[in-house]
Amino acid sequence: MINTLQAQLSHFSAHTLGNKTNGEDLIASRAELELPNEDLRTQLTTSFLGAFNSAEYYQFTSTDGDFRHNPMFQWTKEIFDSANQFHMKSVSIAKHLYEVSVHPLIKSGDLFVAMFSNIQIDGTRTEALGIFKSENKSSVLKLTTKKDGRFEVNIQSGINLEKLDKGCLIYNLDEDKGYRLSILDRSGKSSDAQYWRKLFLRVEPVKDEFQATRNILDIARHFVVDQIG
Repeated sequence: MINTLQAQLSHFSAHTLGNKTNGEDLIASRAELELPNEDLRTQLTTSFLGAFNSAEYYQFTSTDGDFRHNPMFQWTKEIFDSANQFHMKSVSIAKHLYEVSVHPLIKSGDLFVAMFSNIQIDGTRTEALGIFKSENKSSVLKLTTKKDGRFEVNIQSGINLEKLDKGCLIYNLDEDKGYRLSILDRSGKSSDAQYWRKLFLRVEPVKDEFQATRNILDIARHFVVDQIG
């Protein structure tokens, strides 16, 4: 299981992604984001990591079956090997996502790439590369006080960190097997939503006890449905 109570955010970059097919641009940041205070750093850490609570893990694969040919594996390894590579490789990750976002229904959004330390996976302490995409904005009601003592109300649009649309955590574990990943995808199973796992990340479930149990339950469920039908 994932334990993020002592996790710390060490690097953080952001980029804006449009839909290439719809003629929208990719705007890549020139440098990492500077976080002005520790409270913001802690809030971002809690919000980004809070959605990952599943025991289901994935690993990188590739079209030819060799995960080492997956560019996401290569960039991840380069970041884990040298933190100085972080921002440059985050731009490469953003460009890769932009190139595979070809379905016209894929929404534009903001891409966040982050490095976390002190994450525990099944009792093992490790670091993780986080990649998150926000595709939907939320409206926030903001009340401010004017100099004359009156109040003023405004509606602002922003990102709801509690409802990120897509994300993944790539743990610095099992490098020889294609790393271990946790995935978040709230888009469902529509054809335009599959690009995150199949085209961008190119992952497959880890063949462990969790996956074996899930397969058995799926077989039992299909058997019951077939018998009733």
